[in-house]
Amino acid sequence: MSVYTVVGLCLITSVAVLLVGGMKRELVPTVIMGLGVTVFLLRMPWLSETVGFIRTLTEYADNTVASTVLRALGIAYLTSTAAELCKSCGEQSVVTYVETAGKLSILALAVPLFKELLNIAVLK
Repeated sequence: MSVYTVVGLCLITSVAVLLVGGMKRELVPTVIMGLGVTVFLLRMPWLSETVGFIRTLTEYADNTVASTVLRALGIAYLTSTAAELCKSCGEQSVVTYVETAGKLSILALAVPLFKELLNIAVLK
């Protein structure tokens, strides 16, 4: 599936949100989540190739560093998706909490790497 297909689906969903939003505003988040699931499922073949490539890279890199970077990336994507979903539901105050929780999680995940870097800097 090309990026043009994704853009087309997003445009169609935007029109659907405008039409549905005028009649039943509570269905808008469901329509948007449906788009997210559809795009994710259509991108699964590409995602499996990417995961295979990342696994190959982690075999050559330090597993601690690679694991931390991949976890941070996952947290960032999950947080971003949750925040955007909350925005589309009109819950701006929840968005702030979701983004803050994601940032703190990534910071906590990075602390062991910072400790390791400091140990290397002090030893040299």
